[in-house]
Amino acid sequence: MKMMTGKNIKELRQKRGFTPKRLAELMSITVEELKMYEAGQLPITDELLRDFADALRSRPDVLIGYNTEPKIMFNTVEDGDKTTIYLISNGMKCGDVIISEQGSVVVKFYKDKE
Repeated sequence: MKMMTGKNIKELRQKRGFTPKRLAELMSITVEELKMYEAGQLPITDELLRDFADALRSRPDVLIGYNTEPKIMFNTVEDGDKTTIYLISNGMKCGDVIISEQGSVVVKFYKDKE
């Protein structure tokens, strides 16, 4: 499991365009430690897994290889007469956003082509 998680972290780091140095800085670890995590040579705690997921704009289950199917989740926050909708996606990119005259919103997502 450690090896797969480390491999997934490395692949996602590269996909996101982070150098080892940049991700290590975001994680407050050394580049040497990052390379050891990516190689499966150091155990990744639950807290560290959450930190990697936050830094890589992902979710822990994706990093451990449990759930890699693209999903779109949403959450709404109401504040007086204003409603904010947060869309969270893994593996999907936001395309067009269309707002109708009636106020309905259409958000188109597409799979990220590697």
